[in-house]
Amino acid sequence: MWGLEATGSGDLEHVLCAVVATANSGGGSLHVAGGAALLPGLVDGLGTVAEPDRVDAHLRRVGADLHIQVASAPRPPLVLAEACDEFPAHAVLVRDGADIGLADRANHLAWIDEAVRSERQRWRSRLALVAGLPEGAELTVTVGDGPGQDEPSLALTQGIRRFRSDRDDLLASRDLLLIFLAREALSIDDEAEQLLIRSALRRRITLWHWLAEFEPEPTQIAALLHEAVTGRDRDKTDAGRAIIDVSAMMLDATTHGELVEALAASGYKHFSEAADEGADPEVVQLRLRSLHASTVSGEELRWRSNGELRRRAAIAATELLAEPRRRSVSRLLDRLGLERFARSSSGIRLRTDDDRLALDWPGTV
Repeated sequence: MWGLEATGSGDLEHVLCAVVATANSGGGSLHVAGGAALLPGLVDGLGTVAEPDRVDAHLRRVGADLHIQVASAPRPPLVLAEACDEFPAHAVLVRDGADIGLADRANHLAWIDEAVRSERQRWRSRLALVAGLPEGAELTVTVGDGPGQDEPSLALTQGIRRFRSDRDDLLASRDLLLIFLAREALSIDDEAEQLLIRSALRRRITLWHWLAEFEPEPTQIAALLHEAVTGRDRDKTDAGRAIIDVSAMMLDATTHGELVEALAASGYKHFSEAADEGADPEVVQLRLRSLHASTVSGEELRWRSNGELRRRAAIAATELLAEPRRRSVSRLLDRLGLERFARSSSGIRLRTDDDRLALDWPGTV
C-alpha cells in the first residue's frame, strides 16, 4: 500500500496525480493520511483528471484518513487532461517506488507489448470457442447494432472489474459457459479463479470443472464458501447445496461445522434447509459418492478417458449456450465435472476402490 499525506485542499491535485500514476502502473491501494476532507473533490476529479477516460477507483473514508483502491487502467496510458502544479497537460504518469514520475520508453514498450499479447489472447479465445462447436453447428456473426454475445476474454475482464469493486457482483451462467469453453486460451489468475468459483457456487453446472482445473487450497475454499454465505447477491440462496457439497468434499469436519452453523443462522430458507441436510459431512460424501458411481443414460463415466471427458464437456457447454433450458445436458455437464473432480487431487473423498482402473488414470484432468 502506498502512503500519502494530505494537509489541506491544496493537496488535491497531488493525490489525483497519484491515482492516475497508480492506474497506469497496474492499480493498487493508496492510504491518504488526513485525506478525508478531499473526498468530494476526488469524486469530481476522477471523472475529469484524465478526460475522456474516467479513472476507476473506490474511495473509502477511514476516520480522518482516506483509503483509495485504484483499478488498473483498462487501456493505459491515462493522460492528464490539464496541467497541474507538478506536471504539464498530457503528461503520462507512473509510480516509481513511492514517487510519481513521467513514463519513459520502457513503460510505453511494456504497454505496447501487453496490448499485442491481449489481442492475441482475444483471438485465441475466439478460436477456442469455435473449436468447441459440435458437429452440424452454425456460426452467426453480427455487426453494428445487431444482437450478439460477449467474447470470453471480454466477459472475464469485465467480470473481474465488477468483482473487484463488489464481491457480490458475480458472473451469469452464460458467461461461465463462455469462459469455460475458452479457458485454455485465457490468462486466469488468482482473482479470476475466485470469481469463477464464487460464481459457479451459485450456477453450479461448471462448479466441479473449475475445482478440478484449479485444485484450490482448503483455506482458499473455506474463505470463498464463508463469503458466499455472508454475501448480499440476490441469487445466493441457490448456492446452499453447493456450499455444503464442496465443504464436505474439501474441508475438515470442524470447518464444515462452522459453515453449517453460518448457513443455519443466515435467515434464508434454502440455506437453513441445506444446513439441515448437510450437517454430517459423511452423509454428504456418501450422497455424492453414490451419484458419482451412478450411470448417465446407462453409461459409466469413470471408464472414459480424460480427453473424452473434456471433449464431451465442451460439446455440452456449447449446446447449453444455444439452449440454456436443456436440463438433461445441464445434468450431463455437472456429472462430467464431478468425474473430473474425482480424478483431481482434491477429489480423493469421491474415489472408490476400483477407480484407478479408469482409462489413463490419473492423467491430466
